[in-house]
Formats: sequence, C-alpha cells, structure tokens
Amino acid sequence: STGYRSGGANSRSLTYRTFDPETVSMFEIGAKTEFWDNRARFNIAAFTGKMKDIQVDFSVLVVGNNRTTLETTNAASARTKGFEADVAFVPIDGLAFTGSYAYTKVTETSAFNPFTNAQSVVRPLYTPRHSGSVAVDYERPLSFGTLRVHVDGNFADGHYTNTSDPTLSDDSFVTNARLAISDIQMGER
Repeated sequence: STGYRSGGANSRSLTYRTFDPETVSMFEIGAKTEFWDNRARFNIAAFTGKMKDIQVDFSVLVVGNNRTTLETTNAASARTKGFEADVAFVPIDGLAFTGSYAYTKVTETSAFNPFTNAQSVVRPLYTPRHSGSVAVDYERPLSFGTLRVHVDGNFADGHYTNTSDPTLSDDSFVTNARLAISDIQMGER
C-alpha cells in the first residue's frame, strides 16, 4: 500500500517556508483466523515500509512576542518494520477475553532545523517500540436489564513527543474498569 501527505506552508511559521509532500510505501503479510466454533480469533501481521520526505515540525518560543513558532521541513527517508497480533476468546456466552501486542521499529533520520541552521536527528514521534492491551468483558441478562462489566489494561514503552526535545516519555500502564446496568426496561406508555 502507499500513503501520501500533501506539502504546503505552515501557518504558525514566521517565514511561511514551504515543505514537500511526504510519501510512504508499505508491504504487509499476515493471517486472520477463527476457530473453536468461532469462539476464538487470532490475527497476526508483519510489515515493512519506507517513508520519504518525512514532514518534521521544529518549534521555538520567539522571545519578545511570547509566541511559539513552528517550522516544517522534510527529513531524509526512513524505514519502518514490525508486527502486530491480537487474540479474542469467548469461552462461554457473555464472557470475552481479548488481547493485542504491537512491535514497531522506525529508523532515525535527519532533517534541517531552521532554528539552529544545522542537521538534527529526527526520532519517530508517538511510536512506542512495544505496546499492547488486555481486556475482559462480561455481560449477563437480568430480569430488568443487562449487567455489563469491563476491565482492561494498556501498556506502552516510552516514546518521543516533540522533535525539538529529545526526551523520551515514561513507559505507561493504564487500567480501566466499568460496571453498568443497561437496557433497563421502563414502564409502558
């Protein structure tokens, strides 16, 4: 598959410097399976690709007017590769277990930073190397509605969030839970 992000000029720039389109070409192979009388699913995919003319934002606070300005330039090419898998299992009616895992590697590249007038290392933004999730859902009909229970956990490695700041974010682990009674039957009209 191929993808495209148009070029242009950044409206938050002081110079309205133009930048070129970004393109990506990817190759993916995988399998989607269902088994155990459609009570289990396992999907897996591996991918590799090349990104060209990657659009990179550099920002700086302009002293005097208290405004952050943003310049977009194009980086050299970079490669990405990885794989992802997800599983779902419904052992009994109303109970479901799900999980997913992704591994993504993007090579570093370089781009011209107009604020330093030098080449800067460009790291992949918002792309943790490892991430995944697990969840349990339970649903049971009641005489007056439906009981629904959901619990999940999500994790991700640290990742970069800003081109101008080479600090890695912390690893994350987030849990969520929900208990609800839904489909409550109301009186007739």
